[in-house]
Amino acid sequence: MAEEEKLLALSNVRAALVTKEDGVMTCRWESIAGRVYTLGLDEGERAFLGLVLSIVGVQRSHLAAVRYLDERRLKIVLQAMVRLAGNDRIAIGTRV
Repeated sequence: MAEEEKLLALSNVRAALVTKEDGVMTCRWESIAGRVYTLGLDEGERAFLGLVLSIVGVQRSHLAAVRYLDERRLKIVLQAMVRLAGNDRIAIGTRV
């Protein structure tokens, strides 16, 4: 399984995501949304990528997809949602 920080660096994911337009490499989030199931990812990787695409705003993903995330990926998604909400008081992580 690819670690979440390397998921977007996988060659098949990058090929679906990055294109050259007018001589400039461009990130095309919407082009990957329709190809999530053709990238050879496992269930957890697909769920994580789907939620990331939902946060970016190019795909709809059911919140129930979080059940397929491990703790690291869940933390990343929760932190992204808190940051998008503009809240700096909610801490996501292990409590002592």
